[in-house]
Amino acid sequence: MRRLTEVEIEAILTVAYSESRRDATMILLQFFHAMRSDEICSLKVADVSLETSSITIRRKKGSLTTVQALHCHRGNPRLDEPKMLKAWLAERTAGEYLFPTQKAVKMDRRSYWRLFRGYAIAAGIPLEAAHPHSVKHASASYLLRQGADLATVRQHCGHASMSSTLRYLGTTDEMASKTAQTLFSRM
Repeated sequence: MRRLTEVEIEAILTVAYSESRRDATMILLQFFHAMRSDEICSLKVADVSLETSSITIRRKKGSLTTVQALHCHRGNPRLDEPKMLKAWLAERTAGEYLFPTQKAVKMDRRSYWRLFRGYAIAAGIPLEAAHPHSVKHASASYLLRQGADLATVRQHCGHASMSSTLRYLGTTDEMASKTAQTLFSRM
C-alpha cells in the first residue's frame, strides 16, 4: 500500500471539508492519531475532552489504549482539532458515537472506507493510495520524517510491540540517501 503524503492528506481534507464537517474531522483525527477505520468509527463523545484537549483511543487488534493531546494549529483552523471538534459537536445529532451516521448510530468501517475513498479520488489520489489505512501509514511516516524516534511512533500508533511499528515504516532510496549524506557529513 502506498503511503499518502501530508500534501495528499491536506488535499483530501480540503475536499471533505467542502462537503461535511463530520467527515473532515474524522479524517483529521485519523491522521493526527494514526487510527484504523474501525477505531475512528468507534470513538464516542465521552472519548473526547475539549476541557483537557485530549482524546482516548481504544485501539483494535491487541494494540494499546492511548490518551493523546488534541493538536492545535494556529495557522490553519481546518487542522486545529479542538476547533474542528467544537464546531462538529455543535452540529451533530444526539447519540453516544462521535461520528454517527444520519440515523445516529455507529458508522461501520465499510461505510467509512467508501466515504474516504470518494474524497481521496475527488482529491486526485491514485486508487492504490485511496484507502483509509493509508492514513495510519502516512501518520507514522510523517512522524519519522520529522525526526521522531521509533519508540515515540510506536506509542503514538498504539502498537503493543515494536515489530508492528516496523511494518508501517518504509523509506525511499532518496530519503535513505539524504539521511546518510547528512549523517556522514558530520564525520
